[in-house]
Amino acid sequence: MKIPSLFLAALGLWTIFTGTAHARNVQLILPIAAALEAADIPDRPTGSVKFFFGNQASPQIMTNLDSYVAAPRTSAMGKSDQRACQEALLCTLVAME
Repeated sequence: MKIPSLFLAALGLWTIFTGTAHARNVQLILPIAAALEAADIPDRPTGSVKFFFGNQASPQIMTNLDSYVAAPRTSAMGKSDQRACQEALLCTLVAME
């Protein structure tokens, strides 16, 4: 009788604590220039590779080298949404460079 009651107690605690966890699904549209100009973010691209965004004029592509999927993980704890997004963008650009 002791094991089922412990199981039920553990299940009840798990249900209580997991019920309070909510994931955020927020979409932000932020200017890329602000992230590139942020001087207080240490991880920055060196400039050895040029990046073109949106409708920016770019030179003709001579060779398609490969594809790359970036999924940066940055710590957003204690940071504004804008700051966390800027760090994620710069981290991705460094990885692609």
